[in-house]
Amino acid sequence: MKLVIAAEIFPPDIGGPATYSKRLAEALIARGWDVELVCYSDKKHDDDPAYVHRVTRSTLKPLHYYNYYRMLKQWARDCDVIYAQGPVGSGRPALRVAKILKKKLVVKVVGDYAWERARNSNVTDILIDEFQGKTFGGKIGMLQKVEREVCRGADRVIVPSQYLKKIVTGWGVSSESVSVIYNAFEAPEFDRKPSRDNNLVISVARLVPWKGLDTLIAAVNELNGAGMNLKLVIAGDGPDRDRLNALIKQTGARAEIVKMAHGEVLSLMSKAGIFVLNSGYEGLSHVILEALAAHVPVVASDVGGNPELITDGVNGVLIPYNDKESLKQAIKKVYGNEQLSQLFMETSHEVLEQFQFETIINQTEQLLHRLMIKTS
Repeated sequence: MKLVIAAEIFPPDIGGPATYSKRLAEALIARGWDVELVCYSDKKHDDDPAYVHRVTRSTLKPLHYYNYYRMLKQWARDCDVIYAQGPVGSGRPALRVAKILKKKLVVKVVGDYAWERARNSNVTDILIDEFQGKTFGGKIGMLQKVEREVCRGADRVIVPSQYLKKIVTGWGVSSESVSVIYNAFEAPEFDRKPSRDNNLVISVARLVPWKGLDTLIAAVNELNGAGMNLKLVIAGDGPDRDRLNALIKQTGARAEIVKMAHGEVLSLMSKAGIFVLNSGYEGLSHVILEALAAHVPVVASDVGGNPELITDGVNGVLIPYNDKESLKQAIKKVYGNEQLSQLFMETSHEVLEQFQFETIINQTEQLLHRLMIKTS
């Protein structure tokens, strides 16, 4: 049983995709698989495991994509399945290799890369659902085309939420070809505070327009104006940092934006009275899982994969995205409500059990085996 993982990043690069690729390779090797992994990298690393093959990034993107394709083709000649960790940087060359070598191809999709690029480059300000019905030109249009072609050409697409399955099937991929396998989540160790600060509202997010932070700042400011004594802390960084800081200063809101290490964020989260994620898009929110593990009451927008994690009134509160009045009412509902907080805490562990790493590996291995049986 030989698998080639077409990764995009790998440690010491940071981020969930890098960590997942490493853990997946290690777990399957421990189960008897022959695994090779190809990834992009800024430089070679002498201490890499033997299964890791790095393609040095180039300022000429066509060149490093071509080098990646050649490396992938070299290691995939005698494999059973190629597993690409995205539909563009790894998926596009992997589809070409799979067709030439007649190999089975699995592609993982954790979001709409074309939409993210369009938003981050200010090509559009629409949300992801509306974006699905639009056709763009230029680089964004090319990314839309690549995502769809790669997913339609793959033998199987893996997504981490039912919401993203709906997105991918909207690209013309049959529902039977899309499998939902949640991303693994292991509850981190928390430096738990001895007591909770009910006045502390925390949000953890990249500072981009669709995270709804303007509305959250305004909601907390208005609640304080009505007699509450809330303190909002937004942990994160991103292109909207200066604009949001200016908004806080202009309105006099009792809020601050902080950039801190992950462990410090988790510690602060475990102290907070309320966690809020007022986002216009989430594939499946890792930070909501962290909030559940920290036993902090969650208020979240009912978009994307959020309703797969939060059941309204059972383990959190769901609100319409960017609805300031609903957000204010949700905060007032949860604020200092020990009975409700206890209910949310008791039901959160049932959600977290679905995301154990062993479960995710079992599901992935079963899917790969089924593809191999079809091949033979």
